[in-house]
Amino acid sequence: DNYSVDTEEDYIHYMRRKVKWLEPRFKELLLSIVEDLNECARKCGESAIHEDHSAHIAALGIDPKKYHLRISSAFKVQRTQAQGTGICDIKFAPIKEFERCLAKAVSFHGESWLAYKPAARYLCDVMRATIYAQDPYVISLAFAMFKNRCEGCPRVSNYFVGHEHIPQEAQTFINTCFRVVDPDTGAEHFAELQFAL
Repeated sequence: DNYSVDTEEDYIHYMRRKVKWLEPRFKELLLSIVEDLNECARKCGESAIHEDHSAHIAALGIDPKKYHLRISSAFKVQRTQAQGTGICDIKFAPIKEFERCLAKAVSFHGESWLAYKPAARYLCDVMRATIYAQDPYVISLAFAMFKNRCEGCPRVSNYFVGHEHIPQEAQTFINTCFRVVDPDTGAEHFAELQFAL
């Protein structure tokens, strides 16, 4: 089975055009998680220490019986100058450049798992973002919200455990691949989201 670079190039051009249509949905979904978490932290911070905060956690769409700890505002991250600080934020990477997509797709040629052509269809990181926080509990809340709100999360790589072969400073994130769907057209593609400390 020969893979043509021309076929890869055509598919990458098509894919990059398609993800530009999906990018607003991608950003809307992930920004909603960050904004809702920061708002929840604000509400928890305004309530008295002995008050039940489970209603605030339930408003995030996750189970307050499982996520029963109080969100601490002691671990702040700097957001934009206008937003000030919060318990978490997000960074969006630009859409992956054509040349980087092509190099990665060509590197897939000959792999035993490559079942369908072109190989570029297996690129899941054309749209990328990172939700970050200083508190692991906030990361777990963000991940639970993400699983409930996304259209499917077929792959999760947890670098917090089981990766002792890499430096400790590189063992501080979860990497996911998830489906982004345009509700108007049904067009879909996969994107990458990292949760990082």
